[in-house]
Amino acid sequence: MRAVLPIALAIACAPLVAATARAQPKTDAQPKTAAPAPAGKLVAPRQISAPVVPYPEGASGDAVVVVQLVVDVDGSVASATVVEGEEPFASAARASAMDFRFDPATRDGVPVRATIRARIEFHPRPAETPAETAPVAAPPAPVPPGAPKPLVPGQPVDIVVEGERKEVATTTIGGGEVKILPGAFGDPFRVIEALPGVTPLISGLPFFYVRGAPPGNTGYLIDGVKVPMLFHLGAGPSVLAPGLIDRVDFHPGGYPARYGRFTGGIVAGETVGAPKRLRGEWNVRLFDASALVESPLAAGKGEALAAGRYGYPGLLLSIFSPDVSLQYWDYQLRAGYRPTERDRISVFFFGAYDKLRDKKHDTTLFDAQFHRGDLRWDRTIPGGNVRVAATLMFDQSGLGDDGGDDDRFKVQMHGVGLRAEMDKRLDPAVLFRGGADVWFERYRLVITDDVSRETAPPATGGPPRPGPAAEPVAEGTTSSSNEPRVLFPSRADVIAGARADLVLKPTDRVELVPVVRIDVFSQGNATVPAIDPRLAARLRVARKVWSITTLGVTHQTPAFLVPFPGLRVATLDRGLQEAFQMAQGVEVELPGKPRATACTRATRPGAASDRA
Repeated sequence: MRAVLPIALAIACAPLVAATARAQPKTDAQPKTAAPAPAGKLVAPRQISAPVVPYPEGASGDAVVVVQLVVDVDGSVASATVVEGEEPFASAARASAMDFRFDPATRDGVPVRATIRARIEFHPRPAETPAETAPVAAPPAPVPPGAPKPLVPGQPVDIVVEGERKEVATTTIGGGEVKILPGAFGDPFRVIEALPGVTPLISGLPFFYVRGAPPGNTGYLIDGVKVPMLFHLGAGPSVLAPGLIDRVDFHPGGYPARYGRFTGGIVAGETVGAPKRLRGEWNVRLFDASALVESPLAAGKGEALAAGRYGYPGLLLSIFSPDVSLQYWDYQLRAGYRPTERDRISVFFFGAYDKLRDKKHDTTLFDAQFHRGDLRWDRTIPGGNVRVAATLMFDQSGLGDDGGDDDRFKVQMHGVGLRAEMDKRLDPAVLFRGGADVWFERYRLVITDDVSRETAPPATGGPPRPGPAAEPVAEGTTSSSNEPRVLFPSRADVIAGARADLVLKPTDRVELVPVVRIDVFSQGNATVPAIDPRLAARLRVARKVWSITTLGVTHQTPAFLVPFPGLRVATLDRGLQEAFQMAQGVEVELPGKPRATACTRATRPGAASDRA
């Protein structure tokens, strides 16, 4: 086992106008005003094209349908919901509205997703009226509060911007930005190493210190699901396809209540939304090949995505180290369906595998894999969203030379997690966000004493079977055969918690985000609670200058220097890692809308961290 950790460290190194029946709607109508946005200058979507809305066959009389449209950042209509109107006019209006095109809404010049309402009128065509009758367009109207009401022509349209807002002291990297950044190789996650406060463990390797916290103390998540190993071995790419990522949020500290259980930074990725059309991409390089395909299904109500990568870095590795073999692969599968306009059910599977071998001695030095399956139900509620999800997990890491003198061991983790979260605007100046989750994780240690025999200690921590009993280990000492049993005994861990925060914006000059998390960690006979209060503040001190302050406390179970799937040490009885974080900075808006930020940051580990 004395050779195990060096090996591990070496590896790490429009508003919308109405349409007359069978007539092309006008495209030059625009809203006169727009409702004030929570922050920044908001410009409403502008209609640029719309198809003919046909008068339904078999229908009679005049009709009005009010349709709520979600206009995406590319100007297409992501969804259309009938909020007022009877059949068969409602279906005809909704189907045609999906083909409308807009110049998207913008905030500070940046395209954003927006929700608008449009009034579409239907009139039966008199027999003597020619088909080329000029269209009659109804001007846009405001979104009425509460239940839908008849819209009043000439009034402005309210714009509701959807999606995640920019957090205080958070750097957001969009997928489009990555393609023009040198050194990122089109991978959103590789941009992290170029951000302030981030230092790689070893130059070129994707393991980072964040504000002095080691790589094992930084949390990686995708859609709220923990990713135990974000990058493949060596200088490999991330384990998630770039085309799947909509954006990456980097929180160096003082992060929202949604994130916790790490004393370093948080790297949170969010996947792209449902596709509007079939799309695909592929990439072949000297060391790996990847592909992604995604398509809408069920008339736009559903979608499916498949992506994968296979690595063959041996072609290059053989030049520098001919006796070493490295291989890796990963996959992502996603499917979703909208049974109603407010609900979406989806499932997301992803995983990765890495293996390092010594070809000269035909032995495996290190192998790791993980797999995740996440089933979600998302529902849109008035003023917010709700998500309920269940996650299945499997992790495995193996260390040691299976052909040498040292024992080879592997740790497996099977787990399940349940989580629920909600965000809801309580007031134009108050946004509430909260949630709770619980995770059950069972660990199993397998030690190979020789090539043909394995010993697997039971989950209760008793002697291994069928091999020989473990030798006793004196206090303060370890041995090559007993160290894995001490650090990674077979066991069951439970982690549960609840959290909440408020985004308060009493004026355009002040934004405050008080945060509180309560977590409970259980491992064997040890149960340790943790309370993490945090606060983030953005204060406008001049027209284009903001002062940014974050401070807080974070806790984490003991961890390795670098993260490996399943390798969580069983030393909770010695306490949690604890960190006190603080940052003070100034953000300045430059010409052209970019922003420059300068911060002074400090992170101080607590005493419990030293004991762990």
